[in-house]
Amino acid sequence: NQLIKTSKDADVLVPPGIAARGWPALDNTWAAWVERGTDGISTLQVWRLDDDSAPKTLAVPYVADPVQLHLAGGRLYYVDTVYGDPDVFAVDLETGLWTAVVALAGAQERPHGFGDRVVWQDCRACVFGDDGSGREIYLRDMATGTETRLTDDGDSDTAPVLGTSTEAGQV
Repeated sequence: NQLIKTSKDADVLVPPGIAARGWPALDNTWAAWVERGTDGISTLQVWRLDDDSAPKTLAVPYVADPVQLHLAGGRLYYVDTVYGDPDVFAVDLETGLWTAVVALAGAQERPHGFGDRVVWQDCRACVFGDDGSGREIYLRDMATGTETRLTDDGDSDTAPVLGTSTEAGQV
């Protein structure tokens, strides 16, 4: 075993094969994290907490730089840039099925799930060069595929739109 230099500091040496690990996520059943090998390739790792076997690598068809991991409802949600800008993806941890929750122009980030539902911050209506003030919050029911915009910062300023009435100011 030889050591490899990983810093400009000559005193910082690391054994080969050591991976960088980050973006940990945890729920009652699973632990998950991103692992980047010394080859620069990222993988999604999961470990079932009630299982004595080793963690496993998820067989995700496309992974570039997964971040913002969140576990909920037996799914691992994460953000990745495989299509050029940040999009939200999900992996069903029981079946291994991978899906794009939302992959549109503009950044979709910060997924947070509960049961079969996931919300995220969405910048599909943002204009290049703005400060991101066009971001909205969306919700997807993973069981039905129904997507709902929860906020609306348009000209009428009717945010939030879900469960509200603009008549007589009733909510």
